[in-house]
Amino acid sequence: MPTGPWVKECEEAIASLLRDPNRAAAFVVDAGAGRMAACAMGLLLPRLPGPDSGKPFNGDISTVATDPEFRRRGYARATISALMGWMAARGCKRISLASSPEGEPLYTSLGFTRDAPRMSWRVR
Repeated sequence: MPTGPWVKECEEAIASLLRDPNRAAAFVVDAGAGRMAACAMGLLLPRLPGPDSGKPFNGDISTVATDPEFRRRGYARATISALMGWMAARGCKRISLASSPEGEPLYTSLGFTRDAPRMSWRVR
């Protein structure tokens, strides 16, 4: 289990996000005994209407994880599919994620395509 002050900060941030049912959601496969087999969490990101869409949100799948002991059972697919459905039901036209090479075949099978890679900037 990870340690450090960031763990508590992360727990508080996730709890705050999940309090608003139209801001974030997490879908989990429970492994029993306080363990999680798999999870997917995503955020609804407000967007301005444009010529191609008046939808109010884009979705961002920010976290997908499967305990190595529970891989290859369809749990990641189930949690991601549930999250995609939740986002679509709230008006998302576009859902994005960043993929590891290991995850890319799953995401492709769910209909994701590789767009131009995301760019980011960090304050130094």
